[in-house]
Amino acid sequence: MPVVQMPEAQNIESEAHTTIHYLVVFNPVQSAKRQKLLALLISELKHRSLNYTLYPTEANLTANQYYFKAHLKEYTDVVILGGDGTFNVVVNCIVDAHLHQNISHKVNVGLLPAGTGNDFSKQWFNKAKQKGHSQQDLINIVLGNQVQTLYLGECHYDNKVRYFNNVLGVGFDAVIAKQLAHQKSLFRSLSYLVAALRHIPFYQEPKCELVFKGKTTKYRNLITAFANSQYFGGGLPIAPNQDGRTESLTVIRAPKLSVIPKVMLLLKLTKGRHLSSKGVFHDKMQKEDEAEITTAGLEIEADGEYIGETPCKVKVSSHTINLKV
Repeated sequence: MPVVQMPEAQNIESEAHTTIHYLVVFNPVQSAKRQKLLALLISELKHRSLNYTLYPTEANLTANQYYFKAHLKEYTDVVILGGDGTFNVVVNCIVDAHLHQNISHKVNVGLLPAGTGNDFSKQWFNKAKQKGHSQQDLINIVLGNQVQTLYLGECHYDNKVRYFNNVLGVGFDAVIAKQLAHQKSLFRSLSYLVAALRHIPFYQEPKCELVFKGKTTKYRNLITAFANSQYFGGGLPIAPNQDGRTESLTVIRAPKLSVIPKVMLLLKLTKGRHLSSKGVFHDKMQKEDEAEITTAGLEIEADGEYIGETPCKVKVSSHTINLKV
């Protein structure tokens, strides 16, 4: 397998501001771990005499987008304290604000993993290294100046656009995401695997039509995933070789299987060994490619959150995020 050379981290200073002003975005759902980390962050911001504003996310994406469109120009940096869902919300708000407002600078974004799954942060910080980071190490990263470019995926559906930094899926994963939408427990990552083991043997794969690289494929869909990062579902390595620092997506498609092969496939997925399984298709999507699921009525999830139904078109987005490293 060819080695992908990752771009070097860069030190980026604000072009439009002489004073750094942080927007600290956090998930307001009660969590002792998150509250402790937020307190440590605020203490460090005060210790460094840095300007900051606190923003608890709203449950509705549109309400968050309204705030960002009105206020993003006031900030040089955004620090996100939350999990995959919170990070995805902020990514969409930042892109939306840049599209609809005259913002002369590109904010730098820092992520403090404080969710239940933290799938994206496992890849971005490197799963092994993340375990070695102390909370102070992570705070130093998000308050530092080193950034790398995070490329995004883009999904068009129902006259809407949703950007994703991790994984967009159509299939049993989206059905589970829909079912777990209101289960934000500390055990959600385990809940996902339990729900998958419980439902996947009896999942009735719907008909699906995918148009990709000039070829139309009709199949019974277990899952069709567009991965910008490695993990989903609380640490399952759906795309072991994918990295959001590259301008590409990995497309993975698994068709209808009988019960035992289906369960075996899920078990292989926990170890990242599923891509070689019989019937599993995977390919790279480059920036010039586009995939379209033409079938109507199939659930879609983006970074673990249920967002709507097909038909949809997916591509590598032209929008990027400056993410702290």
